[in-house]
Amino acid sequence: MTGKNHLIFGGLCGGLVLYHEYVGGVPIVPTAVAVGTCVLGNLLPDIDVPTSVIGKLLKPFSILFQKIFGHRTFFHSLLALAFLYVGMWYWSMQTGSPYIMAARFGIVVGYVGHLFLDMFTSRGIPLAWPFSKKCYSLLDRRSGGKFETALTILLFLGVVGFYCGYSLIFCENRKLYWTNKRNCDKIQLKII
Repeated sequence: MTGKNHLIFGGLCGGLVLYHEYVGGVPIVPTAVAVGTCVLGNLLPDIDVPTSVIGKLLKPFSILFQKIFGHRTFFHSLLALAFLYVGMWYWSMQTGSPYIMAARFGIVVGYVGHLFLDMFTSRGIPLAWPFSKKCYSLLDRRSGGKFETALTILLFLGVVGFYCGYSLIFCENRKLYWTNKRNCDKIQLKII
């Protein structure tokens, strides 16, 4: 997928996060952090490409990562996702900051979104890297073009449909919302 479509998908997923969190009553600042980091997380797996959006911003690291790993290896694997999640979880638990917790949520959602989108290219992604180099692809299509943009929007609509269907089926039409205790230090889910 192209950087433009990763930005679109990240922004749309960020909007879904915003809707879920805002309707849920979470203060707007941590929610804005979650949305912004969702877009960042959607760009992050391409850090191993110096010409990508994030690669241009972090060029020295991008060049180093490309030399060490190449493209679509480590940063497009479940191993990288696990390291990212554990690192963000540890950081948020150490600080206890609602902003870091929101950033953890946004970055991980965005990262998963990127991997999901890249599975819709003919090249696919090596989910089990370094244990297996097999690439998983859901569609035999090259990156770029109007088809990719349309596919990105359709996939997002599918995510929204899944989210709405899940909420209706498993939440039995009850409202889900997040409540804050002690100035957002702990966030609990309450179901009414």
